[in-house]
Amino acid sequence: MRWVVILALLIASCSKSNDPEVIQNAPPPIVQADSPDVDVLRPQTEVITYYLHPELDYLVPVKRTIFTTDDPITRIKQIVETLSIPPDPEQGLALWPNLTVVREVFMVDGEIVIDFDSSTFTRISAGTTRELFMVYSLVNALYRNVDNCTGVRLLIEGQVQETLLGQVDIEGVLHERPKIVLNPIEEGVVVQEIQ
Repeated sequence: MRWVVILALLIASCSKSNDPEVIQNAPPPIVQADSPDVDVLRPQTEVITYYLHPELDYLVPVKRTIFTTDDPITRIKQIVETLSIPPDPEQGLALWPNLTVVREVFMVDGEIVIDFDSSTFTRISAGTTRELFMVYSLVNALYRNVDNCTGVRLLIEGQVQETLLGQVDIEGVLHERPKIVLNPIEEGVVVQEIQ
């Protein structure tokens, strides 16, 4: 008998109320910030990113979409993340690994400093040319898409390193290298778009 009473109370507490006052005062449903529904509603903007040409030793510009933000640090993090997402292989090849880990980003007087976790580079084997394109796909993308960028400094585990992967000097401030881009972006030039 006691079980019947407990079961009846449990069922009664779980049933939905049709009382308009209860429904009207119910809290709104919780939507998680990382929910796809939230992302669909967020405004987006296009950026130009750079990938390795599939056949030639050049970078190629590709339009990508990121979430609109007024915060340059958030914009920089989104650009780094976008560089690790491969475009269509006919358009270009991603140089940054999909598990790129950014520890910290800051900007001082136009100089962007990105501190990477060393785990980002442990499984990459690249020669001088590929490492050069990897570094400058990032540097060129930041110059192109971050207002007032005057230089880029890359750190690993918070420390200045001689190289990223063993070949290309990254000890100093890095500047844009438009000459390694096969199809520089100019007025009227069509770039490849990725949805």
